[in-house]
Amino acid sequence: MAATEEIEKEILAEMAANPVPYAAGQVNDVITIDGETRMISVPASEIFFGVESDKDVERKHFRCPKVVGDGIDLSKHQIY
Repeated sequence: MAATEEIEKEILAEMAANPVPYAAGQVNDVITIDGETRMISVPASEIFFGVESDKDVERKHFRCPKVVGDGIDLSKHQIY
């Protein structure tokens, strides 16, 4: 069995065993980015998200400090 198939099987088993965090509906927990380490902390409620089309898309919220790394002020840049 391919690695992706194994991962999918594990995820589906987890979802079946503990369905509450995976229930449909908008959650909008904040995803945080550490300005120094660039580590992204994703809450369990947001671990699976993505879209295939424009139908039922959600806005995801990220929190990152204004000044990062070597004193770079993100408010002075256009970030998409």
